[in-house]
Amino acid sequence: MPSRSALIAGWLVLIAWAAPAQVTDERGDLQAALLADVRFTPEADIAPGQPFGITLQFSSAAGAEPPAGLDVSAWLRPVSATNLPCVDAARAYRSTLSLPTGAVSLNGPVLAVAMADGAVTFADPDLDLASANIIAAAKLAQAPDALVPDTAQQRVLAVLKGQGEIVAIEALTGRVEVLASGFDRPETVIPAPDGGVWLLDAGTSELFRIMADGTVTKTASGVSTLAAAPGGTVGAYSGAGKSALFDLATGHELASFPGKATVDAVIPLNDPSGVSGIALLSDDQLDLFYRDAPDTKFSVKLAAPATRALVPADGRFLFAFDPAGGPVSIVDTVRGRLVQAVGADVPIIEITFSARGAFLLRADQQSVGAIFFDTIQSDEPAVVREIVLGSPAANALPAGAWMAPLSDGREVVAIHAGSYSGFVLHDNPAMSDTSWPMTRVQLRGGEPRRIAVIDRSLRETAPGVFAGSALLPATGAGWELVLTTGLGGQTMCFDVPTLADVPAAARGPGMIVPERGGETLGLALVGPDGGPAGLVTVRLTFSAPQANWRRSAEVTTDKDGRVTTRFRLPDTRPLIITAEADGGRAFLPIAIEE
Repeated sequence: MPSRSALIAGWLVLIAWAAPAQVTDERGDLQAALLADVRFTPEADIAPGQPFGITLQFSSAAGAEPPAGLDVSAWLRPVSATNLPCVDAARAYRSTLSLPTGAVSLNGPVLAVAMADGAVTFADPDLDLASANIIAAAKLAQAPDALVPDTAQQRVLAVLKGQGEIVAIEALTGRVEVLASGFDRPETVIPAPDGGVWLLDAGTSELFRIMADGTVTKTASGVSTLAAAPGGTVGAYSGAGKSALFDLATGHELASFPGKATVDAVIPLNDPSGVSGIALLSDDQLDLFYRDAPDTKFSVKLAAPATRALVPADGRFLFAFDPAGGPVSIVDTVRGRLVQAVGADVPIIEITFSARGAFLLRADQQSVGAIFFDTIQSDEPAVVREIVLGSPAANALPAGAWMAPLSDGREVVAIHAGSYSGFVLHDNPAMSDTSWPMTRVQLRGGEPRRIAVIDRSLRETAPGVFAGSALLPATGAGWELVLTTGLGGQTMCFDVPTLADVPAAARGPGMIVPERGGETLGLALVGPDGGPAGLVTVRLTFSAPQANWRRSAEVTTDKDGRVTTRFRLPDTRPLIITAEADGGRAFLPIAIEE
């Protein structure tokens, strides 16, 4: 019988990978339980601000399928002499669930929130218990009329009707880029897989394709409505007597159907095999067409006139409603018939979906109604469970987008504007409505009007295969990808193939390192290459937001990067310290919270 030590040794993990990096720890020459391979897209010369793809594939050293339920956490960090070893960095993350200063998280969602004054903030829900949860912000000329996530590019797309513009805002840096301008009344925007954008100009009824390089091409005229199917690969439009499904990557038409001159909404229909057809909404009538019989129309009379219609990812049920008021019609798209009409004492202004159900937001934002798909029956009233968000709004809400699904499919986020809060609603409730599980996220930066969610995680796309996208704020002396799994705490690091030669001005920020001693605080500055920022002149700014206190000082560093002056700090916390060196070199700010 094997010894106890041999059994333990057989389960210890050493992750080995041939290229571009290999990481081991100090546990000896042990057989790896899991092997991992990573692929970056592009494979070389990744530049600052350039979105790139990450594909990670696990395989078992025993030759079997990789274990199910792998929970991959990941982040990007600058290569630096001050970095913890890879395994120790992962151990610290698993213990604290926090990342070091300067790291780029690839875990969980980012909430993009547009404010009434045109500000757009990007909030990390995982940081909500800290002094601030905003990771980036931008200011637009006006409040956007639409805010659409473009996860593949790690950005949001904002429609500015008054300016006739479509702009992109990076989630990591808040950098704003005008993608195209000069439109009459831009309305609906859909991200394309290649980094471009599809746009419907409601003023001219024209459909445009905006390429990643800024080239604008008109692809159709007389278009009244535009929509995308779940998954982001197929689009649909209707107008001028025709409706069609088309490939968002190539623009090629996939199927065409009869249409009307104008409709209230066009909805691509999904089934387990993909996009199966199209639905056209006109007042209180819904016309269904399917790709296997494109000329055959199935008409459904709704319970009330509707102006909006939505379907979840599986496409089984369609929800049609009018934000001005009236019941919500639930249509079974497989059977082609109305199965339920759900009423409310106030209008339903928005609907979104989790993997298991639909969430209906009341116009006064007092509560959300949840309907689970498996409870929808034609012979029984739908079970609507109430989730209370807060006090009802006294006045009618302005136009906005108040809910969005989170990327894992098991949660949605709903805004309660009156309390400047977003509530993450889980779809695994307890038996009682009064104990519905939710998490509050403080929405800082102004009066919230629209919300969009960007997924920055590596998601499992096939057994043992995880994929996602990211971007770097700078390259400096290099970046590396750190991965750790929940199963066995396995850890690995890979070099990111960044540009080899980077101008000094583009090497990104350095770091401020606090050095406590007695009743005073010392500071040291570390450059982006991990070496000391010695013999430089620095302007330090100390801010205490909660006390409305701010002080600045111009100081110098010695050859070891230490600031030659020590500081006695006020008692107010948190205290934010920023630094800018001569030549415009920047350093990541730090927060003193103890």
